[in-house]
Amino acid sequence: MASFAAKTGISIIWHFIEVLLSKGVHIITTLLLAWFLVPEDYALVAMLALFIAFSNVIVDAGFSQALLRQKDVCAVQLSTAFSVSLAIAVVVYGIFFISAPFVAEFYAAPELVELLRVVSLTLFFHALSLVPKVLLQRELAFKGQLQVMLPATLVAAVMSLIAAYWGLGVWALIIQIVVQAAIACVLFYVKQPWQITSNHLTTSTMTVGSSPPAKGAASLWIKRLRSCRPTAGAGGFSAMHRKPPTASSPGTISKRM
Repeated sequence: MASFAAKTGISIIWHFIEVLLSKGVHIITTLLLAWFLVPEDYALVAMLALFIAFSNVIVDAGFSQALLRQKDVCAVQLSTAFSVSLAIAVVVYGIFFISAPFVAEFYAAPELVELLRVVSLTLFFHALSLVPKVLLQRELAFKGQLQVMLPATLVAAVMSLIAAYWGLGVWALIIQIVVQAAIACVLFYVKQPWQITSNHLTTSTMTVGSSPPAKGAASLWIKRLRSCRPTAGAGGFSAMHRKPPTASSPGTISKRM
């Protein structure tokens, strides 16, 4: 218990450092970009912010909280969360792609057509990185998360400043958003390698949507596989297989206490 408390304290410090550095880089980048961009550029991105924030919540679908709250998770549950989240991202991106001209017409800003279609690509990166990010958080590996987010933020900041210097205007902000999401997605897999498991539908369940904002809504149940045994050669959970599974919960991954 003492070691767990110490690990928790260290994780909180690393999380604080991550937030402090990431926000600091973002603030400095914003101040530098203000030399090259005009208020209209920021206004266009502000119009898109509502769509992206709302769609990211839909793509997550409560899977992050569900996977974090469960004591044990298995390959099938992780694969289910990944598959459903990615499928939702495809659907939402399709809706945004088709509706982009109508959004642009509503705001009387023709530029929003291409801007919305490009910035919506971040939905795929968020869906793809959902499981590796959750696995890091279950391990309280916030130092690893810092090693993901800080490089992604720095590279995106540099690229956006270069784009702004070249006179790309609002596209400098779009580049910053998309590049940061893309690099973070890749680095999450570098820090926490994971592969999807393909299995048939049966009876293993995981409750989703139990977080406070989702109270009162119908519970979403994922029914997969006869047991929580990861398939042979799945190639996942390399960082999580440090302790053998117990007889009572074969093939599951427990929160490390």
